[in-house]
Amino acid sequence: MEKIEPETTVIFSGRFDPPHLGHVLTILKLCERFGRVIVPVLNYKEREFCNVLEAKSIFDGFFDIISPVNSISSRPEIVINSVHFGEVTKEYYENLLKLYKVLPERCVYMSGNEFVLEHITKLGFRTERAARSMDHIYEGTKIRKYFELEN
Repeated sequence: MEKIEPETTVIFSGRFDPPHLGHVLTILKLCERFGRVIVPVLNYKEREFCNVLEAKSIFDGFFDIISPVNSISSRPEIVINSVHFGEVTKEYYENLLKLYKVLPERCVYMSGNEFVLEHITKLGFRTERAARSMDHIYEGTKIRKYFELEN
């Protein structure tokens, strides 16, 4: 069983294009483990299925409904971020932590993207691998392929 870390903040970023049940299930698991969950939605030009505000709205709407009836300790914070975490500088990441009022020693960056994890680790910050989705049924790749077949 994973160690519960109520004093730790987790940052779990992604494109979330589109947000889907696999993302939601992963975020809910993070809410059970960590005291605070911040979910930066990446704002980039090449979004295919929904713009960044729509993605944020989907998450916000879901967590507004589920948080009061779920056993999670706190509602995840859905934010927008304009820089891909695989490209952030140490200064940018430190400033982001200050903006979120998070101490670096009380923060872990989680991702399923090995490139991003390696980059954040090289900057000197704690990282941990997280499944991008809880089950292959909920993988974004499969969802996007479904939409391609429909068009």
